Amino acid sequence: MDRETVQKCLTLAQGCHDYNGGYHGTEGEIFHHGVQTVINVLESFAQKELNDTQLSAVFAVGSEMKRKTILALKNLIEMHKKIDAGFAPSHEEQVAIEEYAENVLEDLRK
Repeated sequence: MDRETVQKCLTLAQGCHDYNGGYHGTEGEIFHHGVQTVINVLESFAQKELNDTQLSAVFAVGSEMKRKTILALKNLIEMHKKIDAGFAPSHEEQVAIEEYAENVLEDLRK
């Protein structure tokens, strides 16, 4: 990613920080802390790229979550195809499928 793109990302993050996200009080403080973390990471990235232990760790965590989410969605799609093809899951399997789907959605909301 070129430095100009990183700078645009940093400007957007700073704008989010200044905008407040509509939060006030404790929620506003939490929001600012989270956005400030993003700003700090982007500023470090602009200077060091991924040549830093913390930046590499943050990148790895983000990449792993994306990989897990994609895998979970593929699994749900495959199960849906089986059901469409006539597979009738038992009650226990249906409950497990619904719980799995809820967990995937919860992960996506994070």
